[in-house]
Amino acid sequence: MGRHGDSRRKEYGAHVVGVTLSEPQQRYASEQAKLAGVSDLVEFRLQDFRDVKDGPFDAISSIGMSEHVGRRSLSAYSQCLFDLLKPGAASSTTPLVASLL
Repeated sequence: MGRHGDSRRKEYGAHVVGVTLSEPQQRYASEQAKLAGVSDLVEFRLQDFRDVKDGPFDAISSIGMSEHVGRRSLSAYSQCLFDLLKPGAASSTTPLVASLL
């Protein structure tokens, strides 16, 4: 969660919003952003993706969420991401387990 967001901030000047249900992951990502000197433009929230309402976003990158959402809910999850995007914006979903798809 943290390194990908930090690199988007450094390479593109992006304001990054990351969401997770894991307190340790959120804490670690926030600490890493602070160490990298980008904590002013990188926000890691303890939040369910379905509760994100402050889009639209220029881009969304989802890494490893497919496994947690599951095959049955993947379509609804994808629609949720699509609804948070600006028209014509990019989205990338990267599963970590190839057998899911």
